[in-house]
Amino acid sequence: MEKGNIQQMDLIHFLMNLFSLLSYPLIMAPLYKKMLKVSAKDFQNLIDERGEVILNLLFRIG
Repeated sequence: MEKGNIQQMDLIHFLMNLFSLLSYPLIMAPLYKKMLKVSAKDFQNLIDERGEVILNLLFRIG
């Protein structure tokens, strides 16, 4: 945060956001697969891509 790579916020909020972004899709996987009509393999591909999506969302990269 001091370097400006992360938006200024309370560390607790940052960690809650990070953990929510990581865990919520996994917890909701059965519903997402059914609702979005995504196969298990396609959903796994989405989860694999998610790391980069989260990094780009939380950190000012580039």
